Amino acid sequence: MTTIVGQELQQAREERSLSIDQAASATHIRPHYLRALESGDFDTLPSVAQARGFLRAYASYLGLDPDPLLSLLENKDSAPITPPKGIAPDSNAVTETPQEASEIFVEVGERLKRQRELLGLSLDDVERHTYLRLHYLLALEAGKRVRYK
Repeated sequence: MTTIVGQELQQAREERSLSIDQAASATHIRPHYLRALESGDFDTLPSVAQARGFLRAYASYLGLDPDPLLSLLENKDSAPITPPKGIAPDSNAVTETPQEASEIFVEVGERLKRQRELLGLSLDDVERHTYLRLHYLLALEAGKRVRYK
């Protein structure tokens, strides 16, 4: 299914005699993400939400209706979602011990750092755009608790 989405995107771009670099410049989506969209390699994109956003923006730029393409992508992503460790599947009750909680914070911090690096953002970039101070960002990525004074 995702290959069909990629083929449609590539065909629409080629019909307009556009290069990947031209499309990237116009859409503000990095060329390697556009190549991933066209090859149907959605797993290399930073997140499912960004894959949807990139697909919607790129398809619209190419004059395609993004909704059918998004539907094909949704069918691919219909795997069941498992809740994070420490969360009971049928409730919102948190069941972890303090040690498990700190492990979860470390895992979340690692995910945040990986995502930031995938997007090619420095900590200074994140600080500037989110207005979060650098020491808070460092603590988040390290999975540490910050106490207010």
